[in-house]
Amino acid sequence: MENSLEIIKFTESYYIDIKKMLNKCFSNEYYLQLTEKQLEKIYNDLLRQYNSKDLFLDILLQKSIAKGFIIYQIDSPSSDWCEKEDWGFIREVYIVNELRKKGIGKKLVNHAERELLNLSVENIYITADDNKDFWIRLGYKETGEICQRNGGFIFIKKEEI
Repeated sequence: MENSLEIIKFTESYYIDIKKMLNKCFSNEYYLQLTEKQLEKIYNDLLRQYNSKDLFLDILLQKSIAKGFIIYQIDSPSSDWCEKEDWGFIREVYIVNELRKKGIGKKLVNHAERELLNLSVENIYITADDNKDFWIRLGYKETGEICQRNGGFIFIKKEEI
C-alpha cells in the first residue's frame, strides 16, 4: 500500500474531493453538520489563504484518488490563525476511515514538518482535544496552554525534525 500513496500540492481539480473530505472531517471529527453554503465558505476561505500563500494544503492520493489532506502554515499576523508568530502550525490532518491506524497520519505529519523545515521553520505546534497520544508519539509535548481560537490543547515540537 505504501507504494500506492503519494502526497501532492493542492490543485483545484481536487475541488469536489476536498469539499467532501472537509464535510466528513467536520461532521465526523467535530460533530458539526454544515450546510452546503457553510461548506462552500470554508472551502473558499481555505482557497483564498492557499492562493495568498498564508497556508499550505497537500493532498494524500492512493492510486490517484484523494484519500486525505493536511493543512499547515507559518503563523503570521496575515494568517487567520496566529497563536505563535513565525512557528509552523499543523492545522488539520484528515484521512479517510479505511486508511486510518496504518501509519499514514504520521506520513502526512512528517511531510508537513519537512516542508516547514525547508522554509526555515524549526518550531511547530498543533492544537488537539483528542488523539493526544498520536501527537506525543510523533514527538510533540503538551504545553498546558489552551488555544484561544478553538479551545484545544497546544502541543509543541521544537527539536530538529
